[in-house]
Amino acid sequence: MNIRDSRASADEMAAYWLVALKNPEIAPAVLRRWEKWIAVPENRQAFDHAQRVWDLLDEIPPPSWPSDAQAGADTYDGTTTIAAFDEQQDAKRRRRTQLRSAWVGLAAVIGSVAVGLGLFRIMSNDNEPPAERMTVFETEPAQHEKVALMDGSEIHLGARSSVTTNLTRGVRFVVMGRGEALFTVAHDPKRPFRVLAGAGVITAVGTAFNVRRLDELVVVTVSEGTVEVAPASAVNARNGGDYPRGKRVTRGESITYDSEGNLGAVRKVDVGMTMAWRTGQLQYRSEPLNRVVQDINRYSRTSITIADTAAGEILYSGTVFERDIEDWLAALDKAFPELLVSHPDPQHVVIRSRLTNVL
Repeated sequence: MNIRDSRASADEMAAYWLVALKNPEIAPAVLRRWEKWIAVPENRQAFDHAQRVWDLLDEIPPPSWPSDAQAGADTYDGTTTIAAFDEQQDAKRRRRTQLRSAWVGLAAVIGSVAVGLGLFRIMSNDNEPPAERMTVFETEPAQHEKVALMDGSEIHLGARSSVTTNLTRGVRFVVMGRGEALFTVAHDPKRPFRVLAGAGVITAVGTAFNVRRLDELVVVTVSEGTVEVAPASAVNARNGGDYPRGKRVTRGESITYDSEGNLGAVRKVDVGMTMAWRTGQLQYRSEPLNRVVQDINRYSRTSITIADTAAGEILYSGTVFERDIEDWLAALDKAFPELLVSHPDPQHVVIRSRLTNVL
């Protein structure tokens, strides 16, 4: 089966991804396809189901059948009635049968998919079993969440954000699907911490950095230590997962890269302003309005749309409080007379240039 085969069922694809994501050297291009696939609710449900079965089998050891001598031994100790004892033994046998059936069923699905893709080779190369299962974390609009990982690292997720973590004994890997997150990385020089966000890879050993993913670019800001940012397209995962040297970004610095992985210049920034979102304040300094609105949409209950390029290119400086977005929208066209803010219905707000509207 090819991973692009649209005829494959969600359950088959879930089995494929469950195996593929165990590989610490998985190529960034494959991870980007994973992001698109898991974004579909039906696919997410199928994957979660497969993961739950996998976890069950991982946590509960396979049943060990008794030897002939053990089978012939009478374990009844007289503490209960014979009828109750027989019922307990029947229940244990049913449990063993259910576990064995679950194992066989999942193995059959994963086996049929993995053999066709050669993924058993990948699994055999990963001699170290996972230290922590692959997990998806996501937040709803206007919701923050702090996630503690098994290695001691923390991820503080902003509103409407998602990350997928894959921590093994050999590598720590995170795929950032959308939104914004602050990563506080536990120091471990033997296990680099890598974040794939859009078309770039951020590598750290022990530090703290903020990643803000927008439609057309990603912004990386470092609050502690140093990270290295490189284009994902330059990663040669086939040669031992080697990551090329990119640009080093240290405390108090920031870098952006676009949807093609082209890195911008490293520049000094106000880290406090960048991190203010954690306390409900979205702070901007001369930032295009279209980028500001992308952030605000993660906190807003109504959908905000920039209707034209002229409106989107207006530079905005100021603070938007996540609890007062309606007030901010009401004051926007007063602060910028060249803008027209309309409410076509209670769930939508449209911002456009008055000049474009006249033309």
